[in-house]
Amino acid sequence: MHLYKVENKERHIWELFSVVAFLNILDIIFTKIAFALGCIEANPIMALIYLKTGFIGLVIFKLSFVFILFFLLKYKKNYRYSYIRNLLYICIVPYIGLTAYHIVNIATLI
Repeated sequence: MHLYKVENKERHIWELFSVVAFLNILDIIFTKIAFALGCIEANPIMALIYLKTGFIGLVIFKLSFVFILFFLLKYKKNYRYSYIRNLLYICIVPYIGLTAYHIVNIATLI
């Protein structure tokens, strides 16, 4: 059961993708600010990437997720709307939590 009917499903998918991309960019910005304030990367995988490649490598790795998602949505047209919509929501929810985490932690350091 849906709360509302989506008239243009493809547009809705791209709107959700835009939210994921925006939150990804916010994560990169907040990560840079946190590093400047003396914080360390909490994610062990990202910490290793940062250690080996620096901040540029970390940015490339984080943005690669968005680029892969973009190309899958752009060129894989035979997807089920509900499946892709749910996957995008699954991406959005943790990103919102991560953004809130960044905001709270940076606010306590300033």
